[in-house]
Amino acid sequence: MMLARIARKVLLTIVSGTTTVILAACYGMSEAVDGDDYRIPIDITTVNAAKSPIDGLEVVMSCTVPEQEFTEETLGGLVQFRLEEDTDLTTCAATITDKDGIDNLGLFQTETVQLNAEDSTYEVEMTEQ
Repeated sequence: MMLARIARKVLLTIVSGTTTVILAACYGMSEAVDGDDYRIPIDITTVNAAKSPIDGLEVVMSCTVPEQEFTEETLGGLVQFRLEEDTDLTTCAATITDKDGIDNLGLFQTETVQLNAEDSTYEVEMTEQ
């Protein structure tokens, strides 16, 4: 009887330990895998002279340290980037272009914004041609 009780406790310990390891492996690392906690968020809003958001503009984010380049299109006048953690923001620039001329009929001039180490949110007033 005593041997059965000990065997049962050992078996329960093994099963619960294995279950804990499996749960930790499957669900415990989701945020680290996604990596957003280790990235620098940059938000760029594009507006016209009346401060209304502009959709359909192409925004190219280019950085040299480390070298990376991303292209996004504004939606609701907003575009969001997540740059690598070790990015030197002073080496980054965002170039905003009314590339296709369809959404905005090519009304806006190309604008470039140089990032700095202090800001993570930028508002760019686009100039009409």
